[in-house]
Amino acid sequence: QRKKQYGFECPCPTLHDFEDYRKWKEQQARLEELPTAPIFFLADESLLHWQDPEVKLPWIHRLRCELPRRARRVSGELPVKASVLSYGREDEGGTEGVEAVLADLGIHHIRKIPKEPNRFQVAHLEQSDVVVLVGGDPKLMWRTFEMGSVGEQIKWRFWSGAVLVAIGEACMVLGQKIFWRHLPTSRDVMPATGFKLFPHAICPETFEALEDVTLDEVVAQFGSG
Repeated sequence: QRKKQYGFECPCPTLHDFEDYRKWKEQQARLEELPTAPIFFLADESLLHWQDPEVKLPWIHRLRCELPRRARRVSGELPVKASVLSYGREDEGGTEGVEAVLADLGIHHIRKIPKEPNRFQVAHLEQSDVVVLVGGDPKLMWRTFEMGSVGEQIKWRFWSGAVLVAIGEACMVLGQKIFWRHLPTSRDVMPATGFKLFPHAICPETFEALEDVTLDEVVAQFGSG
């Protein structure tokens, strides 16, 4: 293994330096590639039912156009699979409306993924074409993802072509930062690292923690990184 050299020890570029630089450029190029599927950020569940007056169809039908197509050799196209997660609520509820909308879109292979999924639920998530994150308490969401491996599986599915739909506070999870009120009576927020699938910090307009705190105050508390 080649010993790492400092600048004063290696003042002139070498062939090894060029190879390291070329590998670094290749890594950067891969990171800059556009994702193969979009992310839908919805402020609340009401947008699932919003209807375009010109098209005469619910806006969420756009989701159907973005789904990947997977063909089988014998019987045609494979069925679309969807996973729904509600980690921002203690009872993991509030998914009935989302599941009904997905069924209206013709997606019937739907599974709710609990905080501690079994191997069958994990397998379904890893094969899902759509992953929906339902909003709730951002602190509870972040802690749940930190304690398990589901977050990494969601990121892997996104980079493999799955469509992500984030509703309400779940939008923050997919950005650079997720945050919540440090104390109910304090203007300070507690920031944490999000999934970084979107290059900005996201805050839905309905987030209650910002009732008396401006976004500038929140961003100032994020710090570097």
